[in-house]
Amino acid sequence: MALRRSRPPRPQPSVWLDGRYIREDEAIFDLPTFLTASSVGFTFPLHAYGTTARHPARYYDRLMENLRLARLFAPPYLTEAAFAQAITDLLNKNRMFQSVALTARIMLRYQVDTLGLRIPTTSLMLTCRMLEHRGFPHHAKTYLNTFRAMRRPLLHWDGLAWTGDPLAWYARQFAQSKGEIAALIINDQNRVVGTADHTLYILPRDSVTLLTPPVDEGAVYDPIREIIPLLLPELGLSLREQPLSEAEVENAEEVFLASTVEGLIPLVGVNDRRFTSSIAPRLTPLLNQSYFPEQDFHR
Repeated sequence: MALRRSRPPRPQPSVWLDGRYIREDEAIFDLPTFLTASSVGFTFPLHAYGTTARHPARYYDRLMENLRLARLFAPPYLTEAAFAQAITDLLNKNRMFQSVALTARIMLRYQVDTLGLRIPTTSLMLTCRMLEHRGFPHHAKTYLNTFRAMRRPLLHWDGLAWTGDPLAWYARQFAQSKGEIAALIINDQNRVVGTADHTLYILPRDSVTLLTPPVDEGAVYDPIREIIPLLLPELGLSLREQPLSEAEVENAEEVFLASTVEGLIPLVGVNDRRFTSSIAPRLTPLLNQSYFPEQDFHR
């Protein structure tokens, strides 16, 4: 009887930093560089399947826009083709061939030139981790509470996932204290802007138009907000950006969160209020099937 060849063990994960591979368990930066990189920069989520990132052109465009908003220079080697190839090379090196969450980190660093002067530069680091689900994640029904961010107004640049963002940290701590995955953030004008890591969508009663808060309200920018409009026409729906009040969210027929890695997460209630279709959300399963086409839903 022929013996089956066992797969070689997956190697120790590596990160990609400006074209170099560094093992995750090694020191990537010295302390001064780490402090600079962790205080000035932002993170960016991506999802890949089969060593290919989803919608790489759209995510690259958003990465460049975030660099502009953050007033950081792009690394000189960074092009759309180089960005997509770096992702593929990293996934191949780490032998991650199914559903993978990636994080792109843009960081400010200083290099010393031949005269001993510290020159600011920008670095790109890519990290990845395997996801438990092969594609479509089966989310449990989720309740959220609202978190009021009254310390300062939320502005357009709050749409970036800043590395050292105290607002996001406070919101996550608040959600954790409630035993929830996230908290809906209320801005200084008493309007709902989503969570620190997800965009928010609502379907009002007797409507065929989804509503989502605009980025300039303080909503975090996840590139999935550019992909969802592409999925709606086949369902006979459209999308409009507009500010949302707490009452509009609580009285909606269906409410869900969206993120690049997690897909669409149905909400069944906010602040002890249930939504009309909370028992069997209609939209999120259909949208998740379109967003995660490789998933076998009949297994």
